[in-house]
Amino acid sequence: MTESRARTRAELSRILMRTGPRIAQLQRRLLGRLDPPLGLSQYSVLARLGRGTTSMSELRARSIVSFSTLSETTAGLVRLGLVERTASERDRRSVDLSLTDKGRRLLAEAEQAMDQMADSIVEGVRPPSEAELSELLTPLADRVREVLAAEERGEPEP
Repeated sequence: MTESRARTRAELSRILMRTGPRIAQLQRRLLGRLDPPLGLSQYSVLARLGRGTTSMSELRARSIVSFSTLSETTAGLVRLGLVERTASERDRRSVDLSLTDKGRRLLAEAEQAMDQMADSIVEGVRPPSEAELSELLTPLADRVREVLAAEERGEPEP
């Protein structure tokens, strides 16, 4: 790798590592304005349940937080009336989680607000084209998912 390319890669790494936490900060602020306010982990659970009913164990397998944190998060969402627990039809020892109507409405509101935030960020960027920006960011997002999945499995970075 040339010295110039190494500098460019190092600068890109710094930009990415600074941008991620800033986007998370914007998301926390935005979610905190909802009624009721949500945290990022609460939003993540709602977003997952927005794709359909799931068991607590399935949710845990896809989560990067501890089981106790996930249990607390889902219990809080149940208390808020956003999520309901039902006995699983597949396994009586298991509990299924699903969104209530109130949970679906709040998730739709949160997703609309997130989309508006993303649009306002992208609107301020002047890449050669939005298609090119998407083409550049998609493999980056895929790679982040790969690294996270390997870390969750306790494997070395792929």
